[in-house]
Order: sequence, then structure tokens, then C-alpha cells
Amino acid sequence: MTVRRTKRSAGLLVFRPAPGGIEVLLGHMGGPLWAKKEAGAWTVPKGEYEGDEPAWEAARREFGEELGLVPPDGEAVPLGEVVQRNGKVVTAWAVAGDPDLSGFCPGTFTMEWPPRSGRRQEFPELDRVAWLGLERAREVIITAQAEFLDRLAEHSACNSGPGVALGRAAREGLSTARTQGRSAMPIATVNPANGETLKTYEPMGEEELERRLQLAEATFRTYRTTTFAERARLLNKAADLLDEDQQEIGRVMTTEMGKPVKQARAEAAKCAKAMRWYAEHAEALLADEEPAAADVEDSGASRVRVRYRPLGPVLAVMPWNFPLWQVVRFAAPALMAGNVGLLKHASNVPQTALYLEDLFHRAGFPEGCFQTLLIGSAAVDDILRDERVKAATLTGSEPAGRAVASTAGEMIKKTVLELGGSDPFVVLPSADIDRAAQVAVTARVQNNGQSCIAAKRFIVHTDVYDAFAERFVAGMKALKVGDPLEEDTEVGPLSSEQGRKDVEELVDDARRSGARVLCGGERPDGPGWYYPPTVLAGITREMRIHREEAFGPVATLYRADDLEEALLIANDSPFGLSSNVWTREESEVERFARDLEAGAVYVNGMTASHPAFPFGGVKRSGYGRELSGHGIREFCNITTVWQSA
Repeated sequence: MTVRRTKRSAGLLVFRPAPGGIEVLLGHMGGPLWAKKEAGAWTVPKGEYEGDEPAWEAARREFGEELGLVPPDGEAVPLGEVVQRNGKVVTAWAVAGDPDLSGFCPGTFTMEWPPRSGRRQEFPELDRVAWLGLERAREVIITAQAEFLDRLAEHSACNSGPGVALGRAAREGLSTARTQGRSAMPIATVNPANGETLKTYEPMGEEELERRLQLAEATFRTYRTTTFAERARLLNKAADLLDEDQQEIGRVMTTEMGKPVKQARAEAAKCAKAMRWYAEHAEALLADEEPAAADVEDSGASRVRVRYRPLGPVLAVMPWNFPLWQVVRFAAPALMAGNVGLLKHASNVPQTALYLEDLFHRAGFPEGCFQTLLIGSAAVDDILRDERVKAATLTGSEPAGRAVASTAGEMIKKTVLELGGSDPFVVLPSADIDRAAQVAVTARVQNNGQSCIAAKRFIVHTDVYDAFAERFVAGMKALKVGDPLEEDTEVGPLSSEQGRKDVEELVDDARRSGARVLCGGERPDGPGWYYPPTVLAGITREMRIHREEAFGPVATLYRADDLEEALLIANDSPFGLSSNVWTREESEVERFARDLEAGAVYVNGMTASHPAFPFGGVKRSGYGRELSGHGIREFCNITTVWQSA
């Protein structure tokens, strides 16, 4: 008999009891931990396993002993198999334990990507290894493997499984996850200033989602034929309504995600400005283009035009940190181009999400032009696969971006991704040091430090390092941290308990590795998810914070001996969203404009998006552009119209 060889991967999902539920150990780009330790590094086991060999045996052989988690036979929870679309069979087991994570260190591996492309690319092997609660784990885990969490919840809610020690709290947490089904992350308004749950929402069912998809498709057929003047009238009306609602929606945003209320009102005003900008400029940005007469003649045509036509319903997967602006910078150009929008917003800003649908409805847009889908992240894949959805845009985490890009690639659908950022803020000797330090404080803590384009890595020439550091640290210490609904608050709470924990872990890792804490670095007592403005110095490449995005008010300081070293440090990041350079030397401006690996270079100022300028990044910060003419054309069918006499 011939033994059929099937590509298999044997995996181990490690979990432990935690207050109110369980935590799972995740790594490998958001996937379950299936790694073995070799020469001090943790690597992902590769290879094929023959026939019906029990995958647990392979998993135990590969990495069980190193993890110290090999139970006696039969004491693991079988999670079954997931067959991925490339035919690879992933089989996983779960086991309770709490291994020592001190041996984990980052690495890379090379694989063919995209599949069957013939191109091999290098990927981070273990971006991060961390304990995450079930809700957070569902947000970041690889989509194709998220089913393992459901199976673990299902199994352990019914019985703790032989040999798996779960307390009552853990079992109750698993039962809750099971009953929430595919939307384990609750759709709810939870005030980050005190942790109080104010409002919860049930996710939309399949019938309601189908109704909305049908409506989007039907609306597009007629809306695409409306004139630019009519679309502009509607969008200007939406801007007027948003101005009227500024106070109210500002308080809603602050209550849902914690930004200072003054910044929330400013965000609403910025959205209205962008709406009016696109209402005024969209027709010119999408006007027919006519190639040079000589090229038209050479083609044998009497006339050639390039026309920008809308694609159809576009899915927007949006984050919580700028809950209005992130959506409007997609919706305004999309609607002016003749597309219709489907919004899957972050689960912690449901009131803002519903407000946006209502805003466009009150402005007079036809029903179905812009709809909010109250769904969990696990439902996104099915919607993206629906043939009625023509494209997608996502602002969010790397794992979420990979999941959307993978599905969209398989379905051959256009995507725009804006992912993380760890922007450099370079200060050279000719800079205005007082002004640079003052702006640096704002650039780091805007939106409570939870901004992808916030400056995070402050790289200062040694000649001015001490002067800048003194002013910068003093400015960070002077910030008022407090109730975000108070008008004089400058820094509010982080958006979630997990978000604060993530920041704390980065700071603690840096401190253990020798970083100096110049201010902050310890969570305050009391309710809410606050974290103080923090400055770390003495950063090395081995520290997690050097390569990961710190999504909170934490700054890292670097000393550079010269311009060349400053540029090397600035580019030594997996991200490439934006950047800041402070200098009065034009030659230095040109050097950084040429060599900084980023989607934008801001000189003597902080990064800020504007509707007239393209916005987006390179490297692991994503691809495509939003805003400006580049952004409105992203979701257009660029059509050549060739005409003979």
C-alpha cells in the first residue's frame, strides 16, 4: 500500500487560567505557538508528516520537551484539524501550562509568497510571544486558525478535559466565549476612564447581513449614475450636520475610546473639512484624461480617453483610535467617486459606527449608500468573499491586514492597507531645539499616544542630545493626565485594559534589558486604563520596543553620532508610515527626503494628515494611499476608452 504524503503542520496551543477566563499563548505572526527552541531561539517547525501519524506525537517530538509541557499520553485537549485553502492540514492540541518565556527571541524565516509566485520573501518568525485573553486573541490570531479557539472554548466549557486543570472562573470564561460564537469580542461601549460597560449590542445575524449586502448592490446600480454635483450636495450636507453634532459626537468618542474631548471635537471638525474638500475637488480629480495626440494617432484611434469609473460596494474595516476620521477619509472620496460603503468598525466604538450611518442617512444619501455592519472580526472573511463586495480598505493591526490581504488576494479584489507605524523623529544640530522638543511632546502623546502616525522613536544628534532630552522629558512630565471629558486634560486613558497591558510589557522588557526610564513607566493607582507619559533612553536593537509599535504615550530616545547613524536608526524598523526631520540645512532635508524609508517626510513639523495630500506607508505599514487624488482613484476602474472615426 502506498502511504499518501500530505502537507501537515502539528501545533500546540498553550493556555492557562486567568481571572474571569483563560489566556492563550500566541506568537508567530498572531498564530498559535508551535515552536521549538534551537540555539537559544524559537523557530517554527517545518516539514511533512506521513499518512495518519498522530499529529500530537509530531508536536511532542518537535517541541514538547523544550516547552516543558509534555503531558502523559491522553492529557492534551484535541482541537482537531483545519484544512487551509492551499490544502495544508493544520492539526492542533491544547495543553495547560505556564512556560518560561525568557528564551524567546525574534527571528525570520523565508517562504514563497504570494503562493506559486516564484518569489521568496523574508518574514518575522516570532513578532511577539505573549499571553492574551480570548477576546484579544480572536482579534490577532491567524484567520485560518481562529477556529481552534472556538474548539478549545467548546471543549472546556463542557468538561475540563482529562489532565487539564481549569478553575471555575476559567470554565465560566470559556462558556461565555462559546455562547458568543464567532463574535467573542463583545460589541460594546466600555468607558476606558473607569472600565464601566455602558451599552452592549448584539451582532447582526446572517439574514440582516444578507439584506444589507443586497441593498448595497442595488443602491450602487443607481447611485453610480448620479452627477458629481448631486454627490457634492449630499456630502456638503453631511459636513454641515457633523458641525452641528460636534459637541455630542465628541463626547461619544471620548466615552467610547478615551481621547481628550477637545481632541474629539477637533477630529469631528477635521472630518467636515475633508468632506467639503472632496465635494469641491472630486469632479476635477476624476475628470477624463486624454493622452497626447501623437500617441492617439499612433494607436490608430481618432480619440482616446482614460475614465475613472466606480467599482461598487467597498468594505471598510476600521479601528477605534480615530473612530470618525479613519472612516470619513475613506467614505468621503468613495462616495464622491460613486461607490457605496460597508463599514465594519472596531467592536469598542459601536455608537460612533451607528452615528456615521445615521449621519449619511440624514444628509439625504440614498438608503444603502453607507451602511454599518455590527459584526465581529471573524465575520469579515465571509463578507470579503461575497461577490457583491468589490474591494476592501483596512486600517488596523498587521495580523488583521494579513488576513484581509490574503483573502482579497485569493478572491482577486483590490485592497488598501494602512497598518502600524513607529515613526522616527530626527533632530539634527541646526534645528530649533526648543521648538523641536515642544512639538515632540505633542507628536508623541496625541490621541493618548495611540496614533499610527505619532512620532515614537526620537533620534537626536549627540551635539544637541542633552539639551533636547532635558526639554522633552520636562514637557512629558508636565502633561496633565486625567478625565478625558475635562477640558484641560491632555492625556486620557488607553482604550482598553489589554492596550495598557501591551504597553506595560514593552516598557518592562526594555527596563529588564537595560533601558533607563527618564519619566513615567509605572501605571497609576485607581480606576481606568491610564498610563503616564513615559520616556525611555538607552534603547538597543534587542529590546522589543525597538522593533514593535508602542501604542501608548511611551517615547524612546536614541543618541546618534552623525547624520549617517541617525538615518540608519530611523530606517532600522519594520515599519515605514511617516517620519519627521528637524534641520535648517537644505542639503540634510534633501538627503532625508531621498533616503528615509517612509510614506511621508515632514520637515520641522509633526506628521498630520490633510485631505489634499496622499497618506500611506511602505514596508509593514501597508500599501496603497488614502486622501488626495491618489486616494479617490484607489477604488476606481481606470478605463481606457479607445474610439475610431
